Amino acid sequence: GSSDFEAVKKNALDNLERAGGRAYGEAFAQERPFDLTPIFKKWEGQFDRMRGVIPDTMRQRLKAMMWEETNADGQTVRTPPENLQSFMYAREGLRDLIKELPEGNHLKRHLTRFYNEMTDEVAKANPAWKAANDIWRDGMAGQEALEAGARVTTRLNNANRENLGIFIQAEKDAAKASEALQKANRDILGPKTRRPPEPHELAAATPEQQFAVEQARARLDAANAQQELFKVGLVRSLNDMLLNQGETHDATKKLLLPGAQKILRQVLGDADANQFFKVLRAEQAMART
Repeated sequence: GSSDFEAVKKNALDNLERAGGRAYGEAFAQERPFDLTPIFKKWEGQFDRMRGVIPDTMRQRLKAMMWEETNADGQTVRTPPENLQSFMYAREGLRDLIKELPEGNHLKRHLTRFYNEMTDEVAKANPAWKAANDIWRDGMAGQEALEAGARVTTRLNNANRENLGIFIQAEKDAAKASEALQKANRDILGPKTRRPPEPHELAAATPEQQFAVEQARARLDAANAQQELFKVGLVRSLNDMLLNQGETHDATKKLLLPGAQKILRQVLGDADANQFFKVLRAEQAMART
């Protein structure tokens, strides 16, 4: 409904960031202990007494992620991250290194496996943190949705289904979060309720019930924001496609093909898509004239 793409994008990104922040806040409040020592020992042992780029880099990364101190006997003791905050800080540097390495690189594969094993272990002990991490994805969730929406415009046909993956997943996440929110509301207000609890009703609920409501709200807000960002990426690219092409007849023909219409209806909804196709058909008629 707005031609100010940057304002719409900023609003959706802000909503996503707020949802992620709320989800992480709940995760820290619900933090559960985890033990990464077996994983670190396994990877240290795998490259023990070996030399080369991969063994040396793996040892450096493992050492860099551990807390180092000297015990009463004067021995150096290294401890892996033991809480969510230290784990997230330690993981950031590893993630950045993995991104810098080229695809197919052997070191990248080893580091990625180590990264995933750590993340899975922490997520298993802290499902609330996993939910928050799925929402925020290290700050990349919003950019992923924007870029995926833009990519759709390069191939608007049935072969483009993979580029719709983020939007379709966000739709599914929104539906699941909505169901979870309704259930959380019913747990507080009773099985027949259809309204959200008032602030005083939520304040009187148990901590577990409050957590369920807030987590579901954050997931729903994040999923809606991702869908909005996908649309911004799509519509902004469509706008550029039409404005930057002297003769729009080829573009309108492409956008009015059945496969393109199906995708655009799915993303924009019937009302907005119908308005868009109305304009396209008028442009196409002008080109024919």
